[in-house]
Amino acid sequence: LTYGCRVKTYLFDFSKDDFEQLREYIAEIDIGFVEIDIGFVVNSVGVGRENLERYGDNPEADRQILKVNALGAAEFLSMVLPPMERCGGGQIVVLSSSQGIKPIPLLAAYSAAKVVICGYASFFTLCGLVLSST
Repeated sequence: LTYGCRVKTYLFDFSKDDFEQLREYIAEIDIGFVEIDIGFVVNSVGVGRENLERYGDNPEADRQILKVNALGAAEFLSMVLPPMERCGGGQIVVLSSSQGIKPIPLLAAYSAAKVVICGYASFFTLCGLVLSST
């Protein structure tokens, strides 16, 4: 099938603390967004855990999961929404997990981060920004 569109893929490392560097990168390619007329974005920011642990047993790993999965995904949305709106809108697919709806034991940080993502998707839908949650 041919749809007459171009696809560009950008990879970001959301485990780093410097979200401003990512914002600058988006600003640099913003002109590209205008040319391309961004219409579809996949928000697939996330990391997992190797071991099941009680919350607090490994605070650094808990912080990393919350930072990447919750803050990283939220930052990503705040980066792509303005250029998309300037181009007349588009679609964003937010990938999350069933743990955002039904958390499971020993994955508190992961589940909490997924609750945040599900909340953002619901919020944007209520505000008239149509997102597709998976």
